[in-house]
Amino acid sequence: MSGDEFEQALEERNLGSLCANPLCNKVVDQSEINKPHVKFGTNEENEIAKTYHCCCENCSAAISKHATNLGGRKDAAARFT
Repeated sequence: MSGDEFEQALEERNLGSLCANPLCNKVVDQSEINKPHVKFGTNEENEIAKTYHCCCENCSAAISKHATNLGGRKDAAARFT
């Protein structure tokens, strides 16, 4: 899984009114989800950064660290070769 794919999962969780952290099952207010809370760095092409909403700063820090560790698509492909 690449960081991009992980970010897609975070977005899907937010669409379901859940905290973006996959290890957290807390429901977040949909009106709060529309207000970006976590900002990741730029993607591989250095384009606009993506944002996701978490229920707390601990969840924010956890998903930010994990997305960074996953890296880009090239990094994910290298893990399978």
